[in-house]
Amino acid sequence: MCIRDSMNAEYMGRLPEHLKLHPGQIAIAAVQSDWTEEMEACIKGSAADKDLYNKQYEFYDKQAISALADSVKTSKGKKDQRLKLQQLLTIVLHLRDVIYDLKSKQINSTSSFEWIKHLRLQRRSEKTSQAEGKQGFAEINYDYEYQGNNGRLVVTPLTERCYLVLTTALFLKRGGAPYGPVSYTHLRAHETSLHLVCRLL
Repeated sequence: MCIRDSMNAEYMGRLPEHLKLHPGQIAIAAVQSDWTEEMEACIKGSAADKDLYNKQYEFYDKQAISALADSVKTSKGKKDQRLKLQQLLTIVLHLRDVIYDLKSKQINSTSSFEWIKHLRLQRRSEKTSQAEGKQGFAEINYDYEYQGNNGRLVVTPLTERCYLVLTTALFLKRGGAPYGPVSYTHLRAHETSLHLVCRLL
């Protein structure tokens, strides 16, 4: 599922249909990838047009979340579909919060730490479906390892910091093995890099 047009109300309205045809992980990866492209354009253009952040935030806050929440309400009796929508809604809420954070700090460079500290999914090029996860200076191939239709954790500043440490460790070939009642249950991470990157994204 490669959604090429820019995000708008129609885009979000079509997502429930795409979720019926594709695993939730693929839909979430497509949304995150498109969001990353849109946000990089927004950040670069924000110096010239101060209203770009407001437009992005308003779209996510008013249209995207409402469309997904309505879809969750109307998906009665379809547990699998409802779970996919809940996972996507959790991610979209986080993406909205990132926009608000960047807007409040008036970030206008894609090399700013305030932008690169967030976990992002990017396509390598327009001609390929190959993607990579990026955070900080770490770049890790997204290998599309299917994780099943499992639950999603709410992304908080704490989980973002944990993700940053883990993706950096994996990038440096150090691996990551979170342990203990908070980090293990909070992140639900596996010890291998293949499992962890899919789980984080």
